[in-house]
Amino acid sequence: MVNLFLKYKFLRYLLVVIQIAVIVWFSMQVIYVSLSVLTIIGVLLSGIFGIWAIVSMKLSTITALPDPRKESELTTKGPYSVIRHPMYTSVLIYCTSFLIQNFNLLNTMILIVLILVLVLKMYIEEHLLKNCFPKYLDYSKNTWRVIPFVF
Repeated sequence: MVNLFLKYKFLRYLLVVIQIAVIVWFSMQVIYVSLSVLTIIGVLLSGIFGIWAIVSMKLSTITALPDPRKESELTTKGPYSVIRHPMYTSVLIYCTSFLIQNFNLLNTMILIVLILVLVLKMYIEEHLLKNCFPKYLDYSKNTWRVIPFVF
């Protein structure tokens, strides 16, 4: 399946559109519910973690696509010293915070779709990064993908 997404770039754009749609969906939950302390903490943590990830890499290399930019460098500092995809971790914390706040079957299914999209993007991105950076394979052996000690 990854090969199909590697072959057709428009499919990678589709993954990004789905990811953004899910983030917007959960962000719209704010309108309908008053936020619990747990949700507020989750949103703040996701924001801090996401900003830390962005600051740890060159701003010019950031892209929502799983495709590394030509001027990219392998980032292994900050949160990248422990996990390979801290921005995906940030998105998961953010959306999960709203799922906990407004738990229902629809939100659960939407979060599952997000997880599937992010996992697919990770596999595509890692395949592309292995081709761009000879040190990526060693780096990937010493870090977790998204959640330390879990995945």
